[in-house]
This record gives sequence, structure tokens and C-alpha cells, in this order.
Amino acid sequence: MLEIEVVRPGALTPPQIAAWRTLQHERAAWGSPFFSPYWARAVERARGGDDLAVAVVGEAGQERAFMAVSAGKITAIAAGGAMCDYEGFVGDPGPAFDPAKLLRALGVD
Repeated sequence: MLEIEVVRPGALTPPQIAAWRTLQHERAAWGSPFFSPYWARAVERARGGDDLAVAVVGEAGQERAFMAVSAGKITAIAAGGAMCDYEGFVGDPGPAFDPAKLLRALGVD
């Protein structure tokens, strides 16, 4: 069963960062620095705010996908917002992934 953990970029653990970076290297399309955990952390440091989050999609204790977002009550957008909207999932959340569950986990109504 898929699980979604939502954490602040600065709260990512070293194993989570390593898993994210490993996934990034699996596809050239994910190689952009804007898809990295370091970009999410840089945005958090520059902007601050409680709206920045990383959704960690996992199954059986294994991280499958990561996505940095800026989430509000009614919407979620790329963490970089106007600075850079070239973001999305890094990894494959799998066929059982439910986008509505992601939005609920992020607190989006």
C-alpha cells in the first residue's frame, strides 16, 4: 500500500536525500537541478514560510517518488513558484497512486 509522508525540505533525512538523488539519476529528464532536494531546500531558505513541503511517496518502507510543492488551502504549485515551475515528481509513484490522497496529505481542500 502506498503511503505519503509530508515533510519540510529542511527536515529531509540524509537517507531520504540519498534516495531522491538516486532516483534523479535514473532518468535524464529528472537530472535538472530544479528536481533536486537541494533546490527545495534553497527555496525554503530563500522564502521561508510554512507552505513549502516535500511529498515522499513510499511503499513498504521504500521511497518511490518525491515532489516539492508550495501548498495552500485550495491549491498546490511548484515549490519555486514564479522562480521556476519546472518541477514535478522524481520517481514513479506507481499505478496505485491516488492524486486526491496526495492533495489531502498536503492539506489542500
